This record gives sequence, C-alpha cells and structure tokens, in this order.
Amino acid sequence: MRLKFQKSCVVTSDAESRVGLCYELAFHETVHTSMGRPEATLVHGVIRDTHVLGKGAVICHAWVERDGIAWEPILQTELPIDIFIRLYDAEVIHRYPAKKALDLAMKSGHSGPWEEMPDHIQKTLVQINEERATS
Repeated sequence: MRLKFQKSCVVTSDAESRVGLCYELAFHETVHTSMGRPEATLVHGVIRDTHVLGKGAVICHAWVERDGIAWEPILQTELPIDIFIRLYDAEVIHRYPAKKALDLAMKSGHSGPWEEMPDHIQKTLVQINEERATS
C-alpha cells in the first residue's frame, strides 16, 4: 500500500489500527515518496508523550521529513518540522535518506529500527518502566 502525505490534522478513525506500526509506515512513506521527487528522510527518535501515556513517557518513534515538513505516521498528520519537534518534544536519534533506509531494510529484512537507542534514552526507558511497575 502506498501512503500519501495527508493535508489535514484531523485524526482518522483508523489511527488506533496504526499504533505500533510507526517504523513500518514511516519506512514505506520514505521509500515510496522519494521515487522521482525530492528525497524524504526517515527519522528514528523518541517523542515524549504527556497526553496518552502520562507525563514523562518516552516513546521510540519514527517519522518522515521532507521539504521542511514532518509527517507523523500514526495520526497521519503534517507539521512544519520545528513545530513537530516542539509539539511532540521529539528527539532525533538517527536520520536515513531513502536509499540508506532501503539498503538497511534489505539487509535486515525489516523496516526498523536498525540501531540501538543511545544510552541516555535506554536509561530513561528503564527508569520509566520501573516507576510504572511500582505505582
């Protein structure tokens, strides 16, 4: 299935069905939309969620950037990159041009993630999980 950038920030009714698929959806969007057009960049990073999972929650996430716009694959929304970064308190960990993403997917047999998160993110994830287990 070929995904397209959505022009609306309206949450579609099938957003729940995409939860947990950000790496796959962002990968496919990056590869398919880069064919013959300005290249998209696949971004792996983290977002800090305060709305759904509670204050301080850190979520490993993937999104697509092209021409100053970030496309978020779960809600299928577009935002200027600087607003996306602020709104989601996003931290970029890895950036992959479309060709590099395709090469990594072919070598690994999956759409990501392909690299470990840095230690400071790993420690935060462990700490959050421990706090949730005790509360």
